[in-house]
Amino acid sequence: MQFKSELEGVCLKFLANLSIRNKVAGIILATTLLSLGTGFTLVILNNLRLFEQDLLRTTELIAKATGSYNAINLAFEEKEEAEISLAQLKEFKYIYGAYLYDTSGALFASFQRSDAYRAPVSVPDDLSEIRDGYVHFSTPVIFEDERYGTIYVRGTAEALAERQGQHLLIMAGLMTVLVIVSVILAYFLQGFVSKPILHLASKTQHISAENDYSIRVEKPGNDEIGILYDGFNDMLAQIQRRQEELERSNRDLDQFAYVASHDLKAPLRAISTLAGWIEEDLEDSLSDESRQQMRLLRSRVARMDALIEGVLRYSRVGRMETGEELVDVGGLIRELVELQALPDGFSVVIAPNLPVFRTKRLRLGQVFSNLINNAVKYHDRLEGQITVWSEQQHEFYEFIVEDDGPGIAPEHHERIFVMFQTLQPRDEVESTGLGLALVKKLVEEEGGTIVLESDIGKGARFRFTWPMQSLKDSAAYYSSA
Repeated sequence: MQFKSELEGVCLKFLANLSIRNKVAGIILATTLLSLGTGFTLVILNNLRLFEQDLLRTTELIAKATGSYNAINLAFEEKEEAEISLAQLKEFKYIYGAYLYDTSGALFASFQRSDAYRAPVSVPDDLSEIRDGYVHFSTPVIFEDERYGTIYVRGTAEALAERQGQHLLIMAGLMTVLVIVSVILAYFLQGFVSKPILHLASKTQHISAENDYSIRVEKPGNDEIGILYDGFNDMLAQIQRRQEELERSNRDLDQFAYVASHDLKAPLRAISTLAGWIEEDLEDSLSDESRQQMRLLRSRVARMDALIEGVLRYSRVGRMETGEELVDVGGLIRELVELQALPDGFSVVIAPNLPVFRTKRLRLGQVFSNLINNAVKYHDRLEGQITVWSEQQHEFYEFIVEDDGPGIAPEHHERIFVMFQTLQPRDEVESTGLGLALVKKLVEEEGGTIVLESDIGKGARFRFTWPMQSLKDSAAYYSSA
């Protein structure tokens, strides 16, 4: 039963993967063949029946004519004349034997081509059948409403079989020719349905690859496919309008973000500078408490600056295009570790054979950088180990970043990916609360997912998936398939 289900699944998948050209041609061909097959079958069966009836009717005419001619011989018991009369049937090559019986049922005269067959002891009056390769026919001998006996004629049905075989051969040849013509016509006619749809699919693929929504398609006619073309053009027009509105909105947002960040950062820099000057001018008169307050002031200014920068980076994810290139993930992580200059007590173990594939290097690097930095920042000891490896899952790579830190309670697993959320007070660990939110957004923008596996005292393991090819390339692949 399971094998049957799997076989059905394979067949359905095979049919689903056929091109629309082959599907339409297959439907036309299947319908044509079914009609032809049904028609030919009915014609063949009818002709075979007619051939049998024709043989029986011919045998019947021979038997009745011979019987009528021999009625006088039966009446006057002219056996020799009857034998001579029956012997004339040898001119009919398919007749193997003819037998005359008198009114008492006794054999009166007979004709046989071979002695291998014996005359039947008795025969019915109304025998008419084809059986075991022979035709059998018997009828009463009647003259002027008086019965004189019975005649039985037996012949071979080889001629019938030969005639039927020739007929089947002719019909098979004709069927073959019609099937060939049907195949040619099916692939010719399918173009009226498949070509407009394939053209639309080609335009869709081009639009998806080039993001050019100004393209319009010319509909081939006013049928349902024409309605589909009209709907497609209307959809493109709406998408084009919304894209233009989105681009205008993004430009306004970028301009606002630039101005806002500049206007916000300028006072922060001034505050930081003024705090430094105040410390220098009052260095000898400041108390320890005042020095601590000044350091706290500068840290708050640095946090606000980092927060503004983090919000800007978060808002630009998905709107800033980054090019794709061939990325050696192991080499990328080693570069990030060198740039981050981790504390002496920390090490990053990079598994061998990490994938090398085309992707957006900057975005993937941001994800690894934030996860590694997060593992160091929230570690509960001055030394620790971070391990990175990967697994392959269908069309995605799954990357795992694991640390041996304090771990995170299950009830906080969703919270840590929310903007501005931190599990420790910011006075203890300086953080904007945007790192993991940015990681989640970067991963999801690429079509992947990220989950956390952790518990108190057991470290943290972040698993995120990353497509083996970009979403644009995937769309192009599936539309062409």
